[in-house]
Amino acid sequence: MKILMIQPIYDSQFTVRALLAKVEKIVAQQEVDIVVFPESFYQAATYDAAMKIMYKMAEKLHVALLSGVSLADGSEWALYYNPNPSDWETKETAFVKHSTAAKLAFDYEPQLLQDKNIYRPIYLRDYTLQAIISHDLFFPLITERLEQEGMDMLIHLTQGNVKMSKWHNVLRGRSFETSALVVCTMGHDPEQKQASDIIAYRKGVRIVPEFMVGDSFDHEDACHLFDLDCLEYVPEKNQNYYSDKKYETFTIGNDVEADVYFDARRKRLKTKLKKIEQHENSFVVEKNGERVHIHSGTFKDLKNRLYVHNQPSTPGEHHIIVYHVNKYINNKQKAIALLKLRAIESRIAVVLITKNMFVGAKTTRYKDIQLFNPIDEKIGFDLTFMKGIDSVFQRSNRKLGIPKKYEQAYLALKHEQRT
Repeated sequence: MKILMIQPIYDSQFTVRALLAKVEKIVAQQEVDIVVFPESFYQAATYDAAMKIMYKMAEKLHVALLSGVSLADGSEWALYYNPNPSDWETKETAFVKHSTAAKLAFDYEPQLLQDKNIYRPIYLRDYTLQAIISHDLFFPLITERLEQEGMDMLIHLTQGNVKMSKWHNVLRGRSFETSALVVCTMGHDPEQKQASDIIAYRKGVRIVPEFMVGDSFDHEDACHLFDLDCLEYVPEKNQNYYSDKKYETFTIGNDVEADVYFDARRKRLKTKLKKIEQHENSFVVEKNGERVHIHSGTFKDLKNRLYVHNQPSTPGEHHIIVYHVNKYINNKQKAIALLKLRAIESRIAVVLITKNMFVGAKTTRYKDIQLFNPIDEKIGFDLTFMKGIDSVFQRSNRKLGIPKKYEQAYLALKHEQRT
């Protein structure tokens, strides 16, 4: 199957008509099964009006389409339409954004979302495709819900002009934790400073298109064609940059000089601080008036996006998960990519201790990653932006994430089963 990813350049010369004419020429010359446009590619008053636009675009291009659309009620949708489906293929479906929008999936009646089958995959050729929009990719239970339904490919639509390193951290991490090809397209506003790109990963390795025209750096609408049956990989250095800061507020180490240390002989975490709570796989200590919850996990737990959600938690605590295994890790890049992802998506600090790795990670306010190598056999954290899942939810501005009032609705996604 071949997927054509489109990146519009929203400058003063941009028109949807001109871009569709360009795409029409490509579709006439290349074998294309689906064309994908980014988040908010067009606007419509209602869902039905938006679908009518999809029908018109499909009439022009004669292929299946997936496109982001902004509705007048403030919601963001990914709409799919196939004008010529086979018996087993999906004709029409949709996905609605769960975060960072004026109206979210959680604002709708559950029956409406069920009627739209928003979590069901798109069946095209021999593949199952799932769409996800912008910051929804940062919320692991949304990915979990989609993967439960089936997912050979995760298609990520976003508006563009993003902190590219942050986007690569999440896209690459998701490609490691799923068996799916992860592809992303976004629009580009040349008046803004940050960049835009078309990105594809499989198992943490960057995929290059078999055909491409245009480039955002040249202010030209970009069109990249990927062949799922013949993927071309590009080697990357994947160089990781480590912070040179030395924090002593709270430390994790391999000896008793640290606040919490890993006893390799007994294969468990110990502390010189007084434990004020003890749980099956974790304990809580207090230092300088701050509660720090230390969780113990294995390398297998690092690969499980639900592990953090299944751990005990009290609002206001700082959380550190120490993943440990008494063996060598062959794929260090995978381990570090997953460490980054866990820190970003759950707002926690994470440490990995193996026979050949001792690495820590946490996020900054803007979800950039700080990686730490040990200094004097210790990794230190400053206890900022480490308050766990509870701190992920927004208490005021829903355009920055998922509102706190929808926390339980979001957490319920991990319990929902396919019907």
